[in-house]
Amino acid sequence: MEGGDKWRKAVDHAIEEAMARGEFDYSRLKGKRLSEVASVEESRSDAMANKLLRNSGHAPPFLMKRREIDAQLAKQRETLLRYALRRQRLLDSAANAAEPRITEALTAQADADWQWAVRRFDAAIPALNKEIDLFNLMNKIPAMWMRKVVLEKEIERAQAQVDELMSG
Repeated sequence: MEGGDKWRKAVDHAIEEAMARGEFDYSRLKGKRLSEVASVEESRSDAMANKLLRNSGHAPPFLMKRREIDAQLAKQRETLLRYALRRQRLLDSAANAAEPRITEALTAQADADWQWAVRRFDAAIPALNKEIDLFNLMNKIPAMWMRKVVLEKEIERAQAQVDELMSG
């Protein structure tokens, strides 16, 4: 076992013990201003340990799960946006084409590419939502729970980004 793994396991064990003691229960801070929360948290005896963990990139397992989900979702969103931009460019080219057959070909290609990207994103949603469910079960802070991914909202999001990029 590498030295880093030993430390990681020791840190995970310390975090699990602290969670069992209720040290990550922040319900007492609900409704307080962020500056008040920070001063309360920093005055605790474990503030140094929390700061070391935060600065070293270690986090409780549920936060590591959140990072994984965010990375997976960002990758899927990036692909959807790339194809939404491609679609818009093809449709713009089709609108400026000199011949109707070129217009039809470009429009067909734009639609085919876009449908492929939407199907691909749609196929990834069940796995993403399963990970989100797991995160929400691991996470004891309801305010941090994640919403499930919905295809229609993701399409709207991508289209809004395209509109913003094309107008700017």
